[in-house]
Amino acid sequence: MGLPHGNTVLSGGLRVRLCALVLGLALQGCGLAIDAVQQVWPRAVDEVDGICARGRVHVGVAFEPLRPFVFPAIYTDEGPRVTGLDVELVREIAAALSKRCGGRSITPVLHLVHFRDLFVALNEGKLDLFVSAVSANVPFPARASLAYSIPYFYDGGLSGIAQRPEVAERVRARLTGATEQSAGLAVRQTALSGLTVAVQEGTVAQGYAEEHLKAVRLVLCDSLPAAFESEDPAVDV
Repeated sequence: MGLPHGNTVLSGGLRVRLCALVLGLALQGCGLAIDAVQQVWPRAVDEVDGICARGRVHVGVAFEPLRPFVFPAIYTDEGPRVTGLDVELVREIAAALSKRCGGRSITPVLHLVHFRDLFVALNEGKLDLFVSAVSANVPFPARASLAYSIPYFYDGGLSGIAQRPEVAERVRARLTGATEQSAGLAVRQTALSGLTVAVQEGTVAQGYAEEHLKAVRLVLCDSLPAAFESEDPAVDV
């Protein structure tokens, strides 16, 4: 059913986060255990019926931490555990599926996957759905032919992080010095011109940077925390 996220193939861009099955988000969050070797159940004609039959739903979550959606994994005697808004959403999806399955308890099995591989894993049938930050309003080739939920999170869109104060001040000065009439894409391009900019591979930020930021040195990274560990090249933003 590619509850893919039920549109739980989620997204950022407005960062409009989407999700499969529209459910409430609430809950405290003590983390879910990760089952790294769970055999994937054969696909049924009706995928929801297949989930009901096996009593488990296989859900992909991006391996890379992105607060508040996914916090860094915590390693315990029972194995790694992850917490965050996306994990709580997975709990709610499992609860809704339990009702849909006539009261049978449906156990969510989390699979931590690199963000760029979530779409592939879903298309290959290794996941029933995935929950992750995906832009709701920015097209991306890998996201074609998937079903999405309605947005479940909105924020201001793309943002940047600078490790060095002088870089942050340079960008801020260029942005705040623009007039209202000149504000927009051209100003953002000028503000970042000549800098080395890192983006997470497979995200909307990559598509945006490749399309609009022609005067920067673009670096693709597995995760944003890893970007600032790079020394060759050294990342500015």
